[in-house]
Amino acid sequence: MKKRLQELLETNTVDENDPLMKITRNSSAENAEVDELYKNLEEKSFKSAYKAQLSVAVRNNILNKHSRDIATAKPWAGSEDPMDTSLRMILDHVPKSQGGQNPGSNIGFTGRSQTLRELQTPISARRSERVQNRLEQVQDKIVRYQQDKKTDDDVEKKEASEFRALYAEKFTPIGSFEKLRSVADARIEESMRKGDFQSVKALHGKDTDVRNDNAHIDRTAYHLNKILVRQKIVPPWIEKQGSVLKDIESFRDELKRKLTTEILNQMHRRKIFATGSTSSLGAFKATSLNPDHFLQSCFDSWAPSVKVFLESNIPRLNNNLRSYNLQAPLHTQKLYLLSERELERARSNVDLEDLFRQELGRQSVSKKISPESRNEPKPFSIFKLFGLD
Repeated sequence: MKKRLQELLETNTVDENDPLMKITRNSSAENAEVDELYKNLEEKSFKSAYKAQLSVAVRNNILNKHSRDIATAKPWAGSEDPMDTSLRMILDHVPKSQGGQNPGSNIGFTGRSQTLRELQTPISARRSERVQNRLEQVQDKIVRYQQDKKTDDDVEKKEASEFRALYAEKFTPIGSFEKLRSVADARIEESMRKGDFQSVKALHGKDTDVRNDNAHIDRTAYHLNKILVRQKIVPPWIEKQGSVLKDIESFRDELKRKLTTEILNQMHRRKIFATGSTSSLGAFKATSLNPDHFLQSCFDSWAPSVKVFLESNIPRLNNNLRSYNLQAPLHTQKLYLLSERELERARSNVDLEDLFRQELGRQSVSKKISPESRNEPKPFSIFKLFGLD
């Protein structure tokens, strides 16, 4: 019996040195710690998630709203929010203070006196005052932003209009379809303002005349010409043609005048007009001169004297012809001027008979007009004053 009781005692006694008991005791202790951590996990997660809000709640009495907004805002993740961008642009637009008697206060914290004043003021009054101040600031910023934007828009529109007016001719070549299209659009808008298109409905159902009466002109060119005529638009090469022809005609008239002046001087030197003949043939026969040989001798002596005149005018006229040929169609282009051809043209256009008669008539008219017939006053004489004349 005693032996049996000893065995039961040994069986129910816990051995401290038993490895299995150590493992069991350690596992139970770890489970208790895990249970304790699990109980505190929810509270720690809440505090970790709302750490910023809890810190602001603890220090609510010493921080203003701007500081609280910064504290409760989300951490910067590398990108800027559009609202923050707009606020930064508005703040940057306001000129910074240069110091003085009332420098700007710290926007992050307020002074002790202001904090105590806010604490003594009722919460409802503080809220209404803050809301009113914020509304006034927002309204002022909106008004300034609208004024600045309106000013910038006006300046941009003015600069754009001046730029278009200044470079319109440069970026739109003369004679291009873009130029014609812009002119046509301007005419259409002007006609619409005048009410010229109010009767367009009366034309519905009528056939349009699309016939091409000229078989030698392309259909597209024919209708484009009709459009230009109706719109009273003259192609640039036609205007250029008029100015070029006018310059060439003036040049040739001046060249012919120089030649006729030289011929008349030679006639006076050889006393052809003193023969009393009324025709050039009789005058040349009386002086034993051949009209053709006389004209050739006058031309040979005159041609070298106008060399400078030709060299100064023909290159200028050829440059005008070159610019005209670049714009004009092929069948209306003109040849360049040559000095030899212009001299021969001036010589062939001289009519000795007509020139002789014109000069003879001018001399007869000048002889008839004398100082007595024109009732011109006689010169003053000192002798006539004293009766000695």
